[in-house]
Amino acid sequence: MATLEIRHEADRFVLYFDTPRREISAYALATALVGLADAVREANAIVNPGYVVEVVVEALSDGSFKATVRTIFTKAKNLFSHQAVQAVIWGIVATHIYEKAIKTEVPPNITVTDTLVTIEIGNEKIIVPKDVYEAKKQVERSERFNNALGKVFDAAASDPNVEGIAIVDDTGPQRPPLIVPREKFALFQTEQPVDESTREIVEITHVEISRAILERGKRRWEFFWRGVRIAAP
Repeated sequence: MATLEIRHEADRFVLYFDTPRREISAYALATALVGLADAVREANAIVNPGYVVEVVVEALSDGSFKATVRTIFTKAKNLFSHQAVQAVIWGIVATHIYEKAIKTEVPPNITVTDTLVTIEIGNEKIIVPKDVYEAKKQVERSERFNNALGKVFDAAASDPNVEGIAIVDDTGPQRPPLIVPREKFALFQTEQPVDESTREIVEITHVEISRAILERGKRRWEFFWRGVRIAAP
C-alpha cells in the first residue's frame, strides 16, 4: 500500500517531476512554478489574512527533476491581531492534489480522529492533520486557487517527457510514495482559459505621495510607485 503522510507544518516542499531524462523544459518548469506560487498565495490569503507569503526556489536537482521551494511569511504592518501565522499552506496544496488524484467511482474510506484524517482508496492512503484537512475544504472552493493549480499541470503536460508530478516535503534519494500520473493531469484542468498576458499580484509596498487632497470629494490623490504615477482615492 502506498501511504503519504502530510506533516502539520512545513515551510519547504519539493515539486517533483517524474521524468526519465532528469531534465525538464525551461518553459514547463517556469510556468509550473508560477502556477504553484499563485496557488500558495491564494491559499495563504484565505487561511492567513493579514500575512503576505513569498515563494522562493531554493534548489534544483535531478532524480528525476526536483525543485525545492520555500515559503516566507511576512506580517502586514497594519495587522493588530495576535494570531500566529499558520504554516500549513503546503499541506493544503498537497492534500487537495492527492485526494483529487486518487478518487475513483468508489467512495473513499475516511477515518476522522481528534487530530488526524485518514483517506483510503484501494491501495492508496493519505494521512492528514485534521486542521489542515478542514482548511483545505475552505481553500478548494476558490476558483483562483484551482486555476493556479491547473496551470501547474498544464505546464507539466507541455513537456512530453514528464510522466508524473508529486508535491512532498522531502524525497531524499527515493521516489515519492504517491505520484500523480500524466493520465490524471486533465483532472486539474479548468474550463476557463488562463489569460497569460496579465497576472494579479498582491504586494505590500511603499509609495511616494505626489499630491494629497484633504477636502471631501471624489478627487484622487497621486502617488509614485517605482517611478510610475498612480491616481487613487
